[in-house]
Amino acid sequence: MKILIYIITFLFATSCHSQEKNTLQATQDDALTIGTTGGMNGGCKFLEQPVYYVNENYIIYQDCNTRKILYADISSFEIVKYYGQYGIALDKNGVYVQGNFVATDTTGFTFLGINEKDLLWKTNTSVYKNTTVLPKLNASEFTRLSDQQKKSYSGIYFKDNSNIYYFDKKIEGADLATADLIYNDNRMFYDKNYMYKDGEIVFLEAEPLLYVNNSLKKTATKVLYHNKVISNIDTKTLVGLSRHYAKDKNNVYSSSFGDDIKILPINKADFNKLKVWDHTNSAYITDGKTLFRYNEILSKNEFDVATFGTFGFTDFVYDKNGVYTRRYDKELDKVVYDKFPFKYTDDVSRKNLQITEGSSLYVYYNNQAYEESTKTLYENLTPEQIEISKIRPHTPNNMVRLGQLNSKTILRTLYDYKLSKDNDAVYHDGKKTSADPVTFRKLDNNYYIDKDNVYQYNREKGLLVINYIDVETVKYFNGFIMDKNYLYSNGTRIIKSYKLEILASFPGYRLGCGLDETPGSDFYLFRNAEGFWWVKVSNEITTRFLGKTLNKKLSPLFENLEIPQ
Repeated sequence: MKILIYIITFLFATSCHSQEKNTLQATQDDALTIGTTGGMNGGCKFLEQPVYYVNENYIIYQDCNTRKILYADISSFEIVKYYGQYGIALDKNGVYVQGNFVATDTTGFTFLGINEKDLLWKTNTSVYKNTTVLPKLNASEFTRLSDQQKKSYSGIYFKDNSNIYYFDKKIEGADLATADLIYNDNRMFYDKNYMYKDGEIVFLEAEPLLYVNNSLKKTATKVLYHNKVISNIDTKTLVGLSRHYAKDKNNVYSSSFGDDIKILPINKADFNKLKVWDHTNSAYITDGKTLFRYNEILSKNEFDVATFGTFGFTDFVYDKNGVYTRRYDKELDKVVYDKFPFKYTDDVSRKNLQITEGSSLYVYYNNQAYEESTKTLYENLTPEQIEISKIRPHTPNNMVRLGQLNSKTILRTLYDYKLSKDNDAVYHDGKKTSADPVTFRKLDNNYYIDKDNVYQYNREKGLLVINYIDVETVKYFNGFIMDKNYLYSNGTRIIKSYKLEILASFPGYRLGCGLDETPGSDFYLFRNAEGFWWVKVSNEITTRFLGKTLNKKLSPLFENLEIPQ
């Protein structure tokens, strides 16, 4: 897990084609206070978030008030970074859960969810709650409960082939076939018979509550709109059509974000023609003749109703004539639709439309792509460019974007704002740098490296060479970087790295209200070949040498601190 390191404010005098001459040094202060300095730290003894500090021969686990020394297999030790905030790690021998070791085959390891302080996870063979195996659950069947479209997943409700569970507790009688998550409320779900909150059936005046949609609920005798009982809706025939639409035997109803429920001017004879699109911040419905956005009738000049469609998770829409995004026009005092500037050659349909996976970054029409956020049209894409740019990125070195170079569309790796790499060069703000594109990669935070140099990235100045860091031996070290000579934070040389170990970290000052300009800080206890060091990381870095051995009487923080031998 990455550690919060406060950025040091300094200016470099070079860009990536020149050398940095001055080495920034941490300030030595033999009177540096050995203690935390208050602020909004939540009362934690150690840093607030769980962290594993990986040293050469052992690992330190910490969370708010816990610290443990672990003798894991260092060569195979891996922090589960996506769920790092929960303190999970693996090595070849098992799983570490908040610093507690579980000996198991880790094949198929999957983090499932968290309920307050309890963690649920599994391997190919077993399901675990914290460090305890749950023998009654079948790992191959036990998965997170999803919505009916399988686009969102619960972290507290689960299922197997027969049942639904509230965390690890089976919910008796819940109907698996009709179970669905309630939008924007992870404590609740519903099935054809009931609504459930925290695993229990929800009642209203002794009657079980049934889900209709986001706004409407009902019992056998009452209909509720945003928890207020309303009349003139037929309870028996009321059914949900989507999050914002419902109907009974008499009417179709629309609701949106706290507005009163509206009856739409749709004839009962056309109920069998209803089609609904409802997602993100948009909701549309048609009876085959008229198109509505929520309860607003859209002009027939705006869209071709017969070919209207959406992408399912964005506010973009389309019909045979084009693809559109909506915006509020202040002068007209209404929502208007802007047409994407594709070069349209044939009718638009899902056959010639695509969109970035799980994102509205690009919409593709035939061999073109449009990036609505930058108003950029890319033309003449190859099938490879479409497939690669469609993939949702997961790592800094896999953030592939479309770009333009010499009037041609190219694939570009995006590292940071204004920093990118094409096949031929690394660019800052559209200008070629001297960094080697073949070996260039992100080291950590705002550090980068190629075969010749270590760089720190400044959004305004670009890639700044740090010539005093050894490129051959530089590596990430528990939120810092180090080489064969020294430990560094944001270009500042701190202490020597020979036999370096990180022993503990503590919260320093945490910012108060918006007017508080006191610099935030963290404190670290290190040991190297010279001895023990107390380091304060803030807008400046300050060190204090504590001696060859650690005198635990120096601070109450050290009194019960176990030090590895």
